Amino acid sequence: RMRQALAEFRISGVGTNVCFHESIMEHAVFLAGRLTTNFVAEHFSGGRCTGPPDLPLAEAAAVAAALYHYYDSKQIKQINGAAAQVSRWGAQGRTNDHRGKP
Repeated sequence: RMRQALAEFRISGVGTNVCFHESIMEHAVFLAGRLTTNFVAEHFSGGRCTGPPDLPLAEAAAVAAALYHYYDSKQIKQINGAAAQVSRWGAQGRTNDHRGKP
């Protein structure tokens, strides 16, 4: 079940150690149950796994669009001569509160 869970695990954008755990699950010493507290130090010197894959173009575009929206929503509104941040989320909430009201 662990192998299947690791094989089905998907995450984008950050590195994980899933590859390392898959390597452990396939190791002959692990499969034989002959483990010690030095198992990793004795059998894994690193370099077996690669970093996270490059984001596909569509995912990179989605990240760029989200960042653009985030920074674009940081509009400054002048209230009584003082600058205040107005979020679109808050403005939409106020608009919804006043719909249908005279």
